[in-house]
Amino acid sequence: MGSFLAYTDKNEQRQTIAFGKSVGLAIYLNDTDLPEVVYAKYDENYIISSIDKILEGFGYDQSFWHGQTETALSIHG
Repeated sequence: MGSFLAYTDKNEQRQTIAFGKSVGLAIYLNDTDLPEVVYAKYDENYIISSIDKILEGFGYDQSFWHGQTETALSIHG
């Protein structure tokens, strides 16, 4: 599996080119329903570093978004 580019060549033949393998995981964190002490102690940086330790180099944090009511983490590996 993995990513690929699919196209039709000049002879009308379907072609594919593989260019990588990656698995993505999105994690959404609720930012409103827990006691404030939880959010103060376990911010997105703490969670990202904990996930990095668990993945042991098999994945990495791609990005995160912090909204008004939730935080989204995107992890790839």
